[in-house]
Amino acid sequence: MSPAAIPEYAPFAYSLASVLQDLVKAHQLSPRRGFWEVAVGQVLLALVDADSQVHIEVLRLLLSVCKEVPPDTLAGYLGHMLTATAASRARASSQKKKFASLTGLLGSQGGGANVPGYISTGGAASEWSDGFRTVRSLKYGGSSDGYSELYRKVVVVGGLQDKQDIWPKALTNYMQEVEERRQQEEAARRAERQAARDEADRLATAAEAAAPGPSSQQRMGSVYSPEYI
Repeated sequence: MSPAAIPEYAPFAYSLASVLQDLVKAHQLSPRRGFWEVAVGQVLLALVDADSQVHIEVLRLLLSVCKEVPPDTLAGYLGHMLTATAASRARASSQKKKFASLTGLLGSQGGGANVPGYISTGGAASEWSDGFRTVRSLKYGGSSDGYSELYRKVVVVGGLQDKQDIWPKALTNYMQEVEERRQQEEAARRAERQAARDEADRLATAAEAAAPGPSSQQRMGSVYSPEYI
């Protein structure tokens, strides 16, 4: 299949991943069956870069079965997906930064949170993708851009956390990037909290310094108050 044709199969791939999730929940599909290898190994993994929505749904599918998939096979799935979507994710990240910068200049309060997902040709998300994002937000809640959290869950639930020796290079690099980003974000949050505390202390000190002392009349009144008479 030509890479240029992959986005055309995005609706099909999304629907297939969703149906497979339903079959897993109904205990009608297992990774040990031959149909799994065809539907996932030969079809979904080939189409995972069709659209960001497809990528997310395939990750959700893997999360639902990761305990049943052999660790080396699961690691291979994740490595393949990261390699296949690397260029698209990089473009989406760049677009998100530009979008956040633009909305910041326009005074938007939304930041880059609502930037469209990617399709593998590098354009904006398709109409079907935008529609499914709304449906999925109602079904799952939150944003559809949580790749790092889904990858982390699959690694942990699938028992790959202590098997880094079998991780493909793409998975190793990605998880390192995720951890570095997590640490940076946590450091930024700590700095923001400290800055807020410092500002509160500064305002409190300024308020105390600006507070008026007792007037001379008030001081004289205290001398002639009944308790002194």
